[in-house]
Amino acid sequence: MAKTNGKRAPIPLKVAIVLPTAGQMCVETAVSLANMVNLTDVETEIIHVKGFLVPEIRSKGVALAWEAKATHILWVDSDMGFPPWALNQLLEAELDIIGVNYPMKTVPPVPTAYVDDEDYTGPLYTETDQEGIQKVRHLGMGVMLTKISVFDRISSEIKDNKPPFFSFEPTPDGLRFMTEDIYFAQRCAEVGIELHVDHGLSQYIIHIGSMSYDNRQALWGRNLKKTMAKSDFNNFGFTEEDIGRLDTVITPTMTPKVTN
Repeated sequence: MAKTNGKRAPIPLKVAIVLPTAGQMCVETAVSLANMVNLTDVETEIIHVKGFLVPEIRSKGVALAWEAKATHILWVDSDMGFPPWALNQLLEAELDIIGVNYPMKTVPPVPTAYVDDEDYTGPLYTETDQEGIQKVRHLGMGVMLTKISVFDRISSEIKDNKPPFFSFEPTPDGLRFMTEDIYFAQRCAEVGIELHVDHGLSQYIIHIGSMSYDNRQALWGRNLKKTMAKSDFNNFGFTEEDIGRLDTVITPTMTPKVTN
């Protein structure tokens, strides 16, 4: 084996770009993916996993990445837009798990990244022009880079009867389900693996739906809730405590409170 300065030569990187879909992909995602692969010098292999149960197709993606002998998995959801340098920038961080902060498809949009520290617990808002990398409790997997060793560690260190990486699990109140990205973050925490977001890259991310959601709209949503909490026309009943809650969003089915 070739050596450098008495040390083993670095293992060449190979990134499995895992694209879980239900059979369709947004044009913006396809263009973003093509431009990104064209820009990077790292070996890549695109793995398309089709299905309808998200935990199942993500787990299949891990198995196929193992089979491809990848060193990393770049998760790319079929409704994401991102810049050509996304993969290169995430690789430069050299972290076990690093992704981007992007809004959920709610009105107002709420970020997918969540923090839990001494100063603040709640959704993590990427401020305008914010840069840097930040540790988070969990984040969405729409554009997320994971070292394959993450899955090796979870497999070898956790011995229980639960799904190893991804699952939908009911919340303690039984009224909602924990999504697979939160479940994955919890499994990582069990073996001491940290998750991070790149705020600089997050500035260029869009989450595509019937409209495109970006972080500027998430900030607008936060400011809107702050204004409503202090307003005499607060028909939705927002309070200051609601501003940071993930489940406090305006939806088409929400019924405004009627005041006399």
